[in-house]
Amino acid sequence: MREKSSEKQESSNAMHAIEADFRSAIERLGYMPGCRNQEAMISRAARAANISFSMAKRLFYGETTDPKTSVSMKIANALAKRQEEKASAAAADAFGQLAILAKQFQQTNPELSRSLLDVALGGSGAEIGAILQSRLESRALAGGRNQEPV
Repeated sequence: MREKSSEKQESSNAMHAIEADFRSAIERLGYMPGCRNQEAMISRAARAANISFSMAKRLFYGETTDPKTSVSMKIANALAKRQEEKASAAAADAFGQLAILAKQFQQTNPELSRSLLDVALGGSGAEIGAILQSRLESRALAGGRNQEPV
């Protein structure tokens, strides 16, 4: 009798973990700063994962805990894509900041800064400078925040 009760408890705990994971995934996919409308958040998440609004809503409220594998995969892929986009944006911002710092450093002493860049980058300072310049130019064309040339 105790075995069945502990099995039910484990099953219940697992069910709550799955429900929490889907709810969390829907929240992360649909999050928009300053928006507290749950229906809008669920709708954004459904669009991001390419699933129906009703499925996203059932997952968010825990009404469905065992969706089709395709639904789970779509949610997982959308979350991975979102993480990749965030990482790419963070890298682009960091790269832009590095380009601005490199420009400021180069303006203080052009000869010293070029030789230090060459040493620090293993002799590839010119190539890095060209990459930084093209990166900033492309951001300027796209309307990025860091439009200062390198």
